[in-house]
Amino acid sequence: MSKKRILRIVEDVREHPCYSVSEAADYLGIPKSTLQSWISGSGNKKFKPLIIPADPKNSLLSFYNLVEAHVLVSTRRRDIPMPKVRTAVEYVREHIGGPHPLASYKFATSGKSIFVKKLEGKTVDATRFGQPALGDLLDKFLRGIKRGKFDRMPVEVQPLKPKTLKPSPVVINPYVSSGRPVIKDTGIVASVVWQRANAGESIPDLARDYGINAEQIQKVVAYFHQQSA
Repeated sequence: MSKKRILRIVEDVREHPCYSVSEAADYLGIPKSTLQSWISGSGNKKFKPLIIPADPKNSLLSFYNLVEAHVLVSTRRRDIPMPKVRTAVEYVREHIGGPHPLASYKFATSGKSIFVKKLEGKTVDATRFGQPALGDLLDKFLRGIKRGKFDRMPVEVQPLKPKTLKPSPVVINPYVSSGRPVIKDTGIVASVVWQRANAGESIPDLARDYGINAEQIQKVVAYFHQQSA
């Protein structure tokens, strides 16, 4: 049986449904079940989805959906209660509007403070030992989003490493390698490098093959080790 083709009628490639829930969860370093609950309303009809997938029928996400999830990951990193997250997202949707308010430039510049205030309420201690304030944490995620010069909407996202919250060595750009994660500042598909290293090829050999330094290869290999752990 031939593979079912997804009909694309939207001109903006960033709106195209191209990521499965499993793929997107892997890219962002979160459990698939978490992302599934964000796009399905936790299986409860009274809850609206936090992310409206580009293709709800086939549960496929767009690049913009990926960016929205990237922003929401910050709330998971601080163990924000889900009711607070839902309240904050609904408030942002109402006051900022548009199909992807969490990915919008307006959210990054002015809506973030409203979002954080709604999240914090009286239930979140922003001074927990060893943890950054929620606003600072969200800043880190927003800095990982590169925006277009004219429409100011996201064109690239750099996920953060789950434990250290440092920028990963990979970026996701819908205009490069069909939106698969690539090594930053190159068009090299990161998973291919990881697979070759995992199969036994040496770091120096891979660096020579791809014409990049061994440190970049090493960072990618370490990143995928951490993601698969």
